[in-house]
Amino acid sequence: MNIDAGYISVGILLKRKSTFFLITKNQRAYAWNSECVSDSINS
Repeated sequence: MNIDAGYISVGILLKRKSTFFLITKNQRAYAWNSECVSDSINS
């Protein structure tokens, strides 16, 4: 598997059909609820 790091806008990232997200075991659990996500996007 080839990993290529770089910068990309969130809009372009979400439009890609082949994009997947992986949360590794050493990451903290996802703690945002839908209201927090909406507030962040709207701000």
